[in-house]
Amino acid sequence: MFQKPARIGCAGFALACTLLAGSSALRAETVLAGDRNAVNLAASNAPVEEVLKALGDKFALHYRTDTPLERRLNGTYSGSLRRLLADMLTGYDYVIVWGRAEQIEVIVLGSAQAKPATTTMTVARTSRRSD
Repeated sequence: MFQKPARIGCAGFALACTLLAGSSALRAETVLAGDRNAVNLAASNAPVEEVLKALGDKFALHYRTDTPLERRLNGTYSGSLRRLLADMLTGYDYVIVWGRAEQIEVIVLGSAQAKPATTTMTVARTSRRSD
């Protein structure tokens, strides 16, 4: 027997949409396509570490870090793998080693924002007495 769906008012519908949108915003998602020369990446609330893992699964990429890579990526990115990594790792100090046999190693050294304050130097002028 077919049952008629329950009717909800405009306020109930708006609340349901808000709850659904909020739950999907909390989920992280990374979608990759393409090859090393033309990578397409769609990221939704995805931490940098998750995206590096996805790149590691698709390409021969390994990464090392002692720094938490929790910055979230949102949006679509496209370009070469080299360009994508540079954009993705903005704000971190890193080294990328492009090895033989298509292997890539990414070493994240730390967060560029967490650098200690630079030291200031005072220069004193001296002059020689002419006695």
